[in-house]
Parts: sequence; structure tokens; C-alpha cells
Amino acid sequence: MPILSVITVVKDDATGLRRTLESVRNQDLPGHNYRSWEVVVVDGSAPGLREVALGAGLENMRFFCQAPAGIYSAMNFAVTEALGDYLLFVNAGDTFANTSILGTLIDVLERESPGWAFGRVHFTSESGRQLFEPQWSYDTEADHLFARGLFPSHQGTVVRRDLMSKLGGFDQNFAIASDYHLMLRAHKNSRPLVLDFAVADFQQGGASTAKWRKAIGEFHRARVEVFQPSGFVRVREWSDTAVQYMKTGLGHAVKGFRRG
Repeated sequence: MPILSVITVVKDDATGLRRTLESVRNQDLPGHNYRSWEVVVVDGSAPGLREVALGAGLENMRFFCQAPAGIYSAMNFAVTEALGDYLLFVNAGDTFANTSILGTLIDVLERESPGWAFGRVHFTSESGRQLFEPQWSYDTEADHLFARGLFPSHQGTVVRRDLMSKLGGFDQNFAIASDYHLMLRAHKNSRPLVLDFAVADFQQGGASTAKWRKAIGEFHRARVEVFQPSGFVRVREWSDTAVQYMKTGLGHAVKGFRRG
């Protein structure tokens, strides 16, 4: 059985899928054969991207078509099909931070056997500019219920398949923040292994970027549901949410002004 399943869910994005699978193909894996990892692609497109996926030349890739039912439905389907002990979700268009990431991850997972682990993620803006994630403390942000915009991104997070099943997968009552909601539940279950290297490069421009107001609202709802804060903690969560809303809104206003 493979140690790691790299999962990519895609819909109508041939260019992004090619970029991601090329990043996988370019991984340097000394000491690891293809049986120690796999790639699972779930396509919710019509007519589909099977030819693009098969053209990547990855012999340990498995491809599935699913009728479009939303990204988290596809991600939950991928969980049921994955064979790896650990799962890593990489969106179509995202890439590994460098060519040694996959081998390094497998080595760490074999050695440490964490319930879940995360590393940094580099961001690329919609204009193509690389943005580096600021340094932040997991424990400090946990004290703030991860309400200040700093938390493990799913592109840099690896979760044991049995823990994913225990947590019930991705809650489809969230349209945008189900991966965030899952991270909060994983945090309540156990402390993660914090990796000392960047895992992935993330392309901005997804639903949480374009629909930032709805995203912040869902993030808040997820925190209330998981942590059920009261008293001072509840007040601070509301305050942190308000600050994050204003900062994000200002950032989008500045971008709009510059484009104008």
C-alpha cells in the first residue's frame, strides 16, 4: 500500500491540471519507487480531462470521473478511493514548492507517523507575483481560534486517511470553508507535526479569494460550530473576525483602485 496519496480535484481546467501533474512528474524521489505514493485525479468536468491526465505519463495515477456535485463532494469521493496512509490535496494549478518535496514528505511521514502535519505554502497572486507566507506561530493562532487569517492551508497539510475518516471528511454544508472546518476539527483531535519546509505553491483566485465576504462568514461559522466560544473568547473571536473582514476588504479595494 502507498504511504501517500496526492489528490487533485479538477473541473474545466486543463491548463491547471497539466501544471500540477507536471510538478508531480518532476519530483526527484531517490530511494522511493512508485509504489510508495500514488496520484488520484477526480474530474468533475464535461466532457472531461482524461486525455490530459493520461498524457502526464504517471504510471501510478488513477483517474476517476464524477458528475459535477461541488468540490467537497469530489474531495470526499477521492478519500474513499485513495489507498495511501496519508492524504495530500493539491488543487489543479498548484505545484510542489521544489522537486524534492514528495520524497521529503514520505520520509518524514514514515519516520514520525503523525496524525496530521502541515508546512508552509507560497502564494502566487492572480497577476503572477509570488507572495511569501509570513512567519506565524501555530500555538499563538490556536489561542485566537485561527481567526486572524493565519492557519494551515490544505495544499500544505497532510492528514492520515484513518483520521480523515474519523472526522467524517469534508462537511458539504460549507461551500467554501469545508477544508478550514476540517482543519479546526483536526486541531481539536490532536496537535499536528509542524514541518520546517514549504510544501506547495498555491495559485490565488479560487472561490475563497473571489468570494471573500462569504469565505470570512463561513470561517466564522466554522469556528463557532467547532469551538463553541463563550465569554471573553467569543468576544475576541468576533473582534478578530471584524478586523480580518476590514483588512481583506481594504486589500480588495486597493487592488480594484490600482486596476482602475
